[in-house]
Amino acid sequence: MLAAQYVMEFAESGKTSWSNLMTTLIVIANEDIGPADWEVLHFVQVSIMELRAHYERTNGDTHGLLLMNVIMRMCRAAKCRDSGHLLTIAKYMLDNYGVPEPPDCAYDMHTSRGKRMGRGIEHLSPRRGGIE
Repeated sequence: MLAAQYVMEFAESGKTSWSNLMTTLIVIANEDIGPADWEVLHFVQVSIMELRAHYERTNGDTHGLLLMNVIMRMCRAAKCRDSGHLLTIAKYMLDNYGVPEPPDCAYDMHTSRGKRMGRGIEHLSPRRGGIE
């Protein structure tokens, strides 16, 4: 109930609060639900698009029922923070170790570097030291 009350407070506090709320719901869905429930994540993203469009079409109607459906689905969804953890690790690695050099096998005929090296289909053959 508390989540619904807070959401409606933001939803009815003007266009800036509404816009911030929509962005915040997308972030929360990706941070806290993410891969644990792809269906809910998709539902939230599609619903937010509809809520934004409805708000513009109706000059400020918050479409409370759809908004409450979004909140209920998010509250009931399985939770997983793996995406947030992976992002934190990736940022840490970039900040502390820089961009890693791809392995030699990554440069094949589909990359400009691989083309300059004259690599063709034979590069992909396991017998020639390519990808296994």
